[in-house]
This record gives sequence, structure tokens and C-alpha cells, in this order.
Amino acid sequence: IDVILGCTNVEAFNYDIDANENDGTCIAVIDGCTDEDALNFDESANTDDGSCIIIVSGCTDEAAFNFDADATTDDSSCIAVIEGCIYSTAFNYNPDANTYDGSCTAVILGCITPEALNYNPNANTDDGTCIASVNGCTTTNAFNYNIDATVDDGSCIATVNGCTNSIAFNYNEEANTDDGSCEAVLEGCSDATAFNYNADANTDDGSCIAVLIGCIDSTAFNYNAEANTDDGLCEAVVEGCLDSLAFNYNADANTDNDSCVEVLNGCTDITATNYDSLANTNDGSCIATVNGCLDDTAFNYDDQANTDDGSCISVIIGCVNSFAFNYNPDANTDDGSCLPFIYGCIDETAQNYNSEANTDDGSCIDAILGCIDPTAFNYSNLATYDDGSCIAVLEGCTDLNSINYNAEANTDDGSCISIIEGCTDATALNYNAEANTDDGSCEAVVEGCTDATAFNYNADANTDDDSCIAIIEGCTDATAFNYDEEANTDDGTCEAVVEGCIDEAYDNFDPLANTDDGSCSNVGVEEISDFNLSLYPNPAENVLRISLDNSPEKILNIQVMNYIGAIFIEQTILANSNGTFELEVSHLDQGVYILKTIVNGTAISNPWMKK
Repeated sequence: IDVILGCTNVEAFNYDIDANENDGTCIAVIDGCTDEDALNFDESANTDDGSCIIIVSGCTDEAAFNFDADATTDDSSCIAVIEGCIYSTAFNYNPDANTYDGSCTAVILGCITPEALNYNPNANTDDGTCIASVNGCTTTNAFNYNIDATVDDGSCIATVNGCTNSIAFNYNEEANTDDGSCEAVLEGCSDATAFNYNADANTDDGSCIAVLIGCIDSTAFNYNAEANTDDGLCEAVVEGCLDSLAFNYNADANTDNDSCVEVLNGCTDITATNYDSLANTNDGSCIATVNGCLDDTAFNYDDQANTDDGSCISVIIGCVNSFAFNYNPDANTDDGSCLPFIYGCIDETAQNYNSEANTDDGSCIDAILGCIDPTAFNYSNLATYDDGSCIAVLEGCTDLNSINYNAEANTDDGSCISIIEGCTDATALNYNAEANTDDGSCEAVVEGCTDATAFNYNADANTDDDSCIAIIEGCTDATAFNYDEEANTDDGTCEAVVEGCIDEAYDNFDPLANTDDGSCSNVGVEEISDFNLSLYPNPAENVLRISLDNSPEKILNIQVMNYIGAIFIEQTILANSNGTFELEVSHLDQGVYILKTIVNGTAISNPWMKK
């Protein structure tokens, strides 16, 4: 039997069922949280025990404005509670407040200036309406009334109405308010009997002229250039022909304008057929106009007319008998085409259609529409009138479930073939030569390793291609402490590289480290063996418990520091009733720390891990 080295301990983490000889590689099962993102991740654990606590970041301060009861890790987002008025429309709105304290005051608009005329003592917000006090005369009928004044200062002056224009005819030097009565000085003739008397003048300037009566119209026939007062006897100039023998002699004319025209005899009646446009004197020769149709081919030709009036009517031939079937109301000349009325059914689709009738008498009997072709698929022996609906007979398979079903066939010819479903792809793994309908079940040939125990087993392969590779278990993480370059299957044994001091002789020895990083050093404390000091749990998450054997100490002065000596906790703690000490460490970051305590004046240091 071949020797197969491996871990043969069935309770070990890396138990190898195929091994028959233990090679000392067994790794103990360490339960814990293996989720690196969890709050209580235990990097030393290799078997997850379901204890992982999901990290929920948020504000964990119950007194904060944004306290999150679900948060497990404080993310420094806490906001302090600031009380005040949080409503932006209030007078005392506080933009920094986030918690209402009932202090909001409503905005009251008004004038808040005490010196203003309209000061409002109840207002808290100025609305720009303040009216300043203005001294002056507030009597509205006073001469110096000030419309802007709000306080009367006794300066009012009585109003005296009158004409205040010093150059006016009626100027009043005592008036201070012009009443619109001023009259301008108007010089002129103030003699009412004079020719140029001016009724508007109030100051005579010696310009009066005596009245001289006569015709003063310079366009008149009897105009008098010396007269200044018209006597109403002016005669208008009437121009015209003064020759009594002329055609246009004007007996009323008094001034000849050389317009006389010679007499020309002729017909002057513009409605006459022989009207002479050059004649100015009618000589009785006019011939009366007779209007009518002069077209001898027209229906209404008038042989007595001498003037065409556009009334000619064309001859329209047709039936002029209003009682005839084909009477034409537009015809004016009968052509002998009149037809009598023949009553009957004129509907060609009716059963009793009368082809000789020209006038429907309401006797039609409705036809029965349908296909009347006896060779058609839808022939109807009841139809009396073909409606064009005949459908030709189309033979074929009418069974919907047949492979050769013909949707256009209306008459089954017995040719139907049953459907056989299956894979019709000849290249498929499950090809069925008898199938005529593909059912989508074809499986493509997939070559690969079909050995389920092989490293490169292909669950999708259905045809083995001899490519199988044996499984070699081990750690396949090249960054792991125990990386196995020959392994092709990770067995979960990978150990992360943990750098630190791996020399137990130094104060900063890290029991979890597996790779020395050259950091070994002594913190500078003295260890003693008189007391057995133990720390648990280790790693600790929230509370680190300290136990001292063989010591009556009830008070401990402790320090928590890192390997370079930075102190994170320094305080005095008291023993519980069971003699142990408890230290709150939930606020520390994950990592390795050293707890230093002094017992009877002697320092003891122990490394521990915060998770």
C-alpha cells in the first residue's frame, strides 16, 4: 500500500481522508469569526462559528442629535444637540439649531424707530414704512401750507387772493396768491363809433379810423378800394359768353371770358341710335333705340330690334313635356325624345328587378346575398344574388396538430402527418433521426474532463477528452505564510503572514506573528514570576479582564501602550467581588497592545490583542 502523508486526525482542521500516515501537519480547529469585514473578526480562527457581528458605522452617542441605535462602530459623525427656533419664518430663527425648544417668535412688521411719526412699539421687524417728523404749516388753506409737514410750527400766513402779475392791467400789490383774474394790458381804439373800434381794448392808443361805406370785396364786380365798411351791395363777377347769337350765350354774365361757341345742329339724344356727340343743338333727327337679340340663330331672335342688348338665349334641344319621364327643364326646343313613365322595381339586386322600368314603385323584394357558384367552398343554395364572397376550394391538411398543417386549406385531403418531437440537429449529442419537429432539447457536444474527482472536472462536459488532472490540495494563496506552489486546490489551510516579534525573550513578543519583522525590543519593564497575571478574553473586544493569583491587591494602576511606547489608557481600576479587574477597551483600534501594571511597586507587562 502506498504511503500517503497528511493529517490523519479526524478532529483537525486539515484532516486528510486519503492520508494513511500522519506527517505532523495537523492544524487544530479554531472557532471564531472569519469575516475580515466583521466587527469581531478573529484572524487566528480557521472555522467560522457564526458569531460575526456586522460593522454598522454611525453615531453611537445617545446624547447626540443624530444618535443611531443600530450603529456598532462610531464614525465620528455625531452632531451635538443645539436647541433653538428652527423655523426660518420666525423672528428669532436660529440657522444653527437642530432641536426645537418652543422659543420661536412671530415676525411683526412695522416702524421700529421711536422718533418716527408712525412708531409701532409692538413691531420687531422694520418694514421700511417709518415716517419722519417734518415741522411746518399744516393749515391747508394757508398761503404757506406744507403738504409734507407733520407738526405745525405756527408759521402759517393767511391767503390773499388777487392778481399778482405786476404788468397786468388789474395788478394787486397786496395779493400773495394769484386767483387767475389777471387781465393783460390791451391797447387799441376804444371809440365804439370808429371803424377800428376794439371791444377788448382797455387802453386807448389814439388809432381810431372814421367809417367809409362801400363794396369792400376786391373780387366783386363793383369793388370800392377806398371803402372800409361793406354796404352789402357787392355784385359778384359772372364770367361767360356775352354774344346773344352764340350757342352758349349767358344773359346773367357781366364779364366776357371769350368762351362763345358756334351753334352745331344734330341729334343730341345719347339714347338714340344716331346720336351726334359733336352736335350742341338738337334738330329733331333722332331715331329711337329698340333693344333686343340680333342673333338670328338664337332662341329669342328679334327682327324688330336695332340694338343688341345681350339677351340672346342659345337653343337647347330636349324634352320640354313636363309630364314626360325625361323632361328637361333647361330645354327650350322639343326634339321629340320624350318618354312615358314605366313603373316597376329598378334595383338590380332585387329578386323582382324590372329592366324595362325607369321609375321605382317601391315593389322591390330584397335579394338574399351569398355565393351562388356551386363549385365554391362556401356555395349557398338559398342565395338569389351573388355578393362576390365565393371562396375557392383549397385542399390540404386542416389538422392543427399535424406537422404539415396548412392554415390556408379549407378542405382536408387526408394528407396530415403526425408530429414527432425530438432533437433534429444531426451534430447534437441526442440527435433523433425519426423526429420531424425540433423540441429544443438538443444538447451540444461539450468535450472536457468528466471525472468529478479531477481538479479540472467540467460539469458542463458530456464527452471526456482525456484532459483530467489529479487534485493536489494545499494553500494556493501566493501571499500566504504557508503557500504551496504545487497545490492546485486550496484546502483552507492558508495562514496569513503576520509580521511581528517572534522571539519570546523580548517584551514585545507577538504570539500571533509568524514572520519576524525585526521589531523585537524590551519595553523597559521588569517581569516577575511571583504573581501569575492572566488576561482574558484574548483577543478582547469590549472588556479585558485581569486576574492576579497569589495577590491581595484590590487596586491596580494600569497602562495600555503599543510596542513603541505610546500610551492609550492610564487609569486606576478596582477589583470586582470575585477578585478580578475589568478594563473597558471597546474604543481602541484593532491590534496588539501591552498592558503594564504595578503590583507592590513592581511592574508587570503582558501583550494582548484587541479585535
